[in-house]
Amino acid sequence: MRQFRFDRSDIEYLETLQCNDGQPLFAADFLADLERFEFSCDIDAMPDGTVTFAIEPVVRIAGPIIECQILETALLNILNSQTLIATKASRVCHATRGDPVFEFGLRRA
Repeated sequence: MRQFRFDRSDIEYLETLQCNDGQPLFAADFLADLERFEFSCDIDAMPDGTVTFAIEPVVRIAGPIIECQILETALLNILNSQTLIATKASRVCHATRGDPVFEFGLRRA
């Protein structure tokens, strides 16, 4: 996260995106802000492999709202997907009562 930045090619791509009416999707001043973006949030997270319980935060991010919002979508997708797969794998292995598991596949998650 310390290296998280929007480089010039990212900004150039975002400049090409348009709304349905042909207007730019992002305002020039917003893109200029992204180009100057420097990550400054504090992140607290459970160590990898730690058992968690329902309604217990796995990751907490504190910082400027724009930075937190930019990271939110990616982190939610990554963490939700990984914990879903790990939970499903654990449940499948537990249900087999020690029998080998050939494949529990992402589609079964």
